Amino acid sequence: MSKELSVRPYILKFSGVYLIGIIILITGFVVFDLSYSAYASIIVLLGAVLYTTSEFIQDTGRTPVKNEKTKLIWLSFLMSWLMLLLLIVAGILLLGGQQGITDFGNVLSQIGATKLIGGVSVVSLVYLTVMFLGYGKIAKMQYKILRKNGMM
Repeated sequence: MSKELSVRPYILKFSGVYLIGIIILITGFVVFDLSYSAYASIIVLLGAVLYTTSEFIQDTGRTPVKNEKTKLIWLSFLMSWLMLLLLIVAGILLLGGQQGITDFGNVLSQIGATKLIGGVSVVSLVYLTVMFLGYGKIAKMQYKILRKNGMM
């Protein structure tokens, strides 16, 4: 039986990779004047999860046990939303200042609470699904591939 370990270092790794990925994604959309794609942010999320699971497997020689997997999923989920909110607030303040905050508030009120809650719920469900698969089935696949290729 494997000893359960702290997932904190892996949450920090996830957060760093996710933040860098989202910043690169946003920069790419702005610089190249591209329209936003939700698929691109899901790919960034999946990349951060895959990196984290790879680090976990290489450090421990195993996939996360159930309790570790649960912690990884929920803490990564919370960190991903925190990062997005911080980037939104920073972007609004940097680009628009006080007027930007007012304009953003107006946009949110035009969208309406029901649509906003629905959108956040759908995105949350997709993020949780990606994390559930990434820290579970995909982690097991990564483990098998690493063992097969002698990388562990």
